[in-house]
Amino acid sequence: MKCTTCIAGKYQDQRNFCGCKSCQIGKSQDQIQSTSCKDCNVGEYQDSLGTTFCKRCSAGRYGVTTAMTDLNRCKICDEGKWSLAGLSECYACPGGT
Repeated sequence: MKCTTCIAGKYQDQRNFCGCKSCQIGKSQDQIQSTSCKDCNVGEYQDSLGTTFCKRCSAGRYGVTTAMTDLNRCKICDEGKWSLAGLSECYACPGGT
């Protein structure tokens, strides 16, 4: 049996095993031939298996933990505050806005 290189979004963490596993939700891997997947950063989430990137929390939302698994885990900014996509906190709106 011939082993194949794991493509991006997949990994193999055990020696002497052929075949690759998909990255779990909340994680991604953009490199080939990986032995693990990376947790999504704060302000990001991933709701699909086997992905090469994490999605950013949308504008007006923010993330407070790593490895979030869906958009609903991104918190909504309180009234009078704002956030760009992918940030880990909200900021007070400037006066006059």
